[in-house]
Amino acid sequence: MKEGDILMEQSHKGRQAFSYAFPIMIPMGISFFFIGLGFGLYATSQGFPWWTPPVLAATIFAGSMEFVTIGMLMAGFDPINAFVLTMFVNGRHFFYGLSALQRYVHMGWKWFPTVAWMCDESFAINMSTRLPDDVDKKWFYFHVSWLNYIFWVFSTFVGGLFGNLLTTVDLRGIDFVLQGLFIVVFLEMLLNAKNNKIRAFGVAGAAIAVAMLLLVGKSLFMLLSMSCMLVVCLLRTNGEVCALTNIEMVMTVAIVVAGTLLTRFGAFLIFPPGKKAPDFVLFLGKALPAAVMGMLVVYTFKETVVLAYPYGIPELIALLVTVGLHLWKRNMLVSIAVGTIVYMLIVQNI
Repeated sequence: MKEGDILMEQSHKGRQAFSYAFPIMIPMGISFFFIGLGFGLYATSQGFPWWTPPVLAATIFAGSMEFVTIGMLMAGFDPINAFVLTMFVNGRHFFYGLSALQRYVHMGWKWFPTVAWMCDESFAINMSTRLPDDVDKKWFYFHVSWLNYIFWVFSTFVGGLFGNLLTTVDLRGIDFVLQGLFIVVFLEMLLNAKNNKIRAFGVAGAAIAVAMLLLVGKSLFMLLSMSCMLVVCLLRTNGEVCALTNIEMVMTVAIVVAGTLLTRFGAFLIFPPGKKAPDFVLFLGKALPAAVMGMLVVYTFKETVVLAYPYGIPELIALLVTVGLHLWKRNMLVSIAVGTIVYMLIVQNI
């Protein structure tokens, strides 16, 4: 086949995969818009200029770590603490890499951005979506990753520049979009699992996450939960902005970026493509995605207050509505939209 024909074929595959990926990413874009808006508002309210949120989003691209970075930039220059904290907060990305070892191979130039922009949401979509035979998987993984990236950076840009104009709009409860997404993806993983063993690992992952959340609290439970699942798999196979200088600020952000990329590329560096991975790792690739997704569902509910009014009732009702509707209709957009609307109506009227 001539080089021109190869390029045309690749271009066709790319466009076809994009047309399939974009509608799936719409709920993600909505979720990111409001969360990114919140981050932009938070950063500017702490005295940082409007361009700080999109710069952090574009370089770090790890939502929770970006919030933490704002705090570190206000606390003073501490490079060791910055690196250690980044590894703790983003440590789950290493487990995502283990799960994706057998998927993110033979991707050419698309491999690096797909891994570099790997996050909770792109992992969820890429691990759970059952693609038609005519949709190229590698292009799909890439499109999901870069769309994720653009949605997030754009939302933080809007939040930093115009977020204060939207403060009068009551958007309480819109954040359930993200919870609804993980709930639906988790259900799809369980429903589409090839055997009950994978389903059992998914349920076990959620159960372990709940147990760890109760035992150690919300700061460390995800990392410990994933470590527990590794053991199970192994057994199965045998204030005011502080006066930092510009250089210190840049160094702090660079350390956070380096730590984040290390968590994302770590698994691929340990088990490089083309080299046969141990059976334990191969089994992880099959069992861990469902377990991690169950943990992510728990992760999105970690801030729910159950010992004081309204006792987690809005979250419970929205969860049941989302689950019931998805089991009935199996339509991701409808399930997430209805669950979010129900949650917004409840929290805005209690």
